[in-house]
Amino acid sequence: MRTVEVVLGLIIAVAAVALSLGAARLIAPIPATGFLTTLALVAFGTMVAAHGMTGRAQLKGHPERVQIWRAIFYMLTLLTLIAAVPLASEALDLATVAGFPIGYYLTAQGMLLLLVILAFRAAAHLDRLDARTVSPPSREDL
Repeated sequence: MRTVEVVLGLIIAVAAVALSLGAARLIAPIPATGFLTTLALVAFGTMVAAHGMTGRAQLKGHPERVQIWRAIFYMLTLLTLIAAVPLASEALDLATVAGFPIGYYLTAQGMLLLLVILAFRAAAHLDRLDARTVSPPSREDL
C-alpha cells in the first residue's frame, strides 16, 4: 500500500510539471497553470510520496530512515501550505474587516499559526522517538 502512495505522489508531481509546461493541451483543452499552482501541486505530490516512504521505512524497521523521511514530510507539508494558502486568499480579499482584506489577514496570521502548530507537533514526535530509542540511565551512571 505504501508503494502505491509513493507512485501516486510522483504521478501528481510529474502531472503538475506537465500542466505547467502546457503538455496537457495535447490531450485535453486544459490551460497551463501558473507558478504558484504548479509549486503547490508538486509539493503536494512529493509530500504524498514522502509520507509513503516514511511508512515503508517503518515497515522495514529502519528508525533512522523514518526520522529522515518524517523531516522531509514536515518540510514538504510547510511548502505545500505556503504555496496553497495564498491561492485561496485571493478569493477572500473581496471582503474587508477593519480596513484589511480578509485574505491578507488570514494568510499573514494563519501561516504563523500553522508554523507554530507544525513546530510543536514535530517536537512532540521527536520527543516520542527519543523516548523509544534512549534507554533510561542505570544506577551505576547516577
